[in-house]
Amino acid sequence: YLDSLTTIAGSGLPITCFVAPEAEAAHRRHFRGAAPNVTLAPLALADVPYSGDVQRLKRAAPHRFAALEWQERCVEIMWGKFHMLRTVLTGDPAIERVYWIDAGLANVNIVSTRYISDDALRDRRLCEVPRAFPSVLFDRLDAFAGDRVVALKCTTPHNRGIPERYNRRPYNSGDALIGGLFGGPRTAVLDLCDRFDDKARAILDDEALYFEESILTGIHADEPERFRCFTFDTWHHEGWPDHDPALVNFSQFFDLLLQTPASTPARRFPWS
Repeated sequence: YLDSLTTIAGSGLPITCFVAPEAEAAHRRHFRGAAPNVTLAPLALADVPYSGDVQRLKRAAPHRFAALEWQERCVEIMWGKFHMLRTVLTGDPAIERVYWIDAGLANVNIVSTRYISDDALRDRRLCEVPRAFPSVLFDRLDAFAGDRVVALKCTTPHNRGIPERYNRRPYNSGDALIGGLFGGPRTAVLDLCDRFDDKARAILDDEALYFEESILTGIHADEPERFRCFTFDTWHHEGWPDHDPALVNFSQFFDLLLQTPASTPARRFPWS
């Protein structure tokens, strides 16, 4: 994650990195000189809103959250994304646009091999995809968003939407939003955070928990016109052995924003 975030920071834009207080010193040493545009913001999981309720539910019914998917994902981090976005915006009224980006997004397993060098790919320096994160990417992201929230929507999601009883409108497809990259204008993001809180409180009232992606999908179902979506079918881009050129892959969002020519060479992974 540190290597990935260093690549993302190569854009030169201001980044707030929320980090456990006990890890702050190590993070500061890592970024010193290499990424001066990264500001560290200490945040303990216990201080994320809803943490008390989340832990109470997990203690009361551990069997409900024993599956691997719950072991691999931290609810406080998933739900805390909206708290962190609101913290950044309320801390600086001059900020006009903000995006949540998962720290591990700069990785050639996710971003096409078009954006990595031959040497880095051969040596498995998987996070060295700086070509995918120039500053112009975010100019184009702003233009793509307009006055709406940018969201990426998958036709074959890992996490489907929350039950329809939490929504004002039914789902019109099986597509679902992902939580790795979203955001946009200040007012639109603050409104999104409020809507997330509304659904989170209703879900907790039912003594339930869902992934943030499922809740985002429910928010989108209520008012899809508030979003500007890029829809994709698969994470498997040109480097993967099972890449299907007939499907839209996640990395094509970068191709779209960066206006990468379709003829740009893409390499297969040199491992199985």
